[in-house]
Amino acid sequence: LRGTTTELNQLLAGSRSSLTGTFSNFESISSNLKNNDAQINQILQNFAELSEKFNKMELNQAVENTNGTLISAKTTLDNLQGTLEKANSAFDGITKLLEDINAGQGSLGKLAKDEALYDKLNSAGREMELLLQDVRLNPKRYTRILSKKEKPYEYPADDPSKGQEN
Repeated sequence: LRGTTTELNQLLAGSRSSLTGTFSNFESISSNLKNNDAQINQILQNFAELSEKFNKMELNQAVENTNGTLISAKTTLDNLQGTLEKANSAFDGITKLLEDINAGQGSLGKLAKDEALYDKLNSAGREMELLLQDVRLNPKRYTRILSKKEKPYEYPADDPSKGQEN
């Protein structure tokens, strides 16, 4: 027993500096824990609250809601793409129509490109105005059916073709 105790004393004497350092470090850690006890408790409490909030969150429901929203957005985008394709097709048709008009094709194209036709339509419009004015000023001239009396035509005062036969 004495021999074992002597060996143990020698072993402890050789390890004394390292054991002293270890105990000193352990005492420092223990002192830091004691000094920061309030902060450590606050950190642990915050972590517990955060954990509780995560547990209360219905993450699966949130994921399902997000998926539903994404599906709805995709459907809306698909519908918008279809609408844009239809609008593009309509614009192509309008472009073709304008090209035909500019080329003088069709009634509108001829009207846009043929000045003689424009002048004839303008003249016909003026003559229509004169006829309507005469009907308004001399309605009896246009209502007689069986009478043999013919009332001579009188040109209105503002008629530029006064005295000319058309």
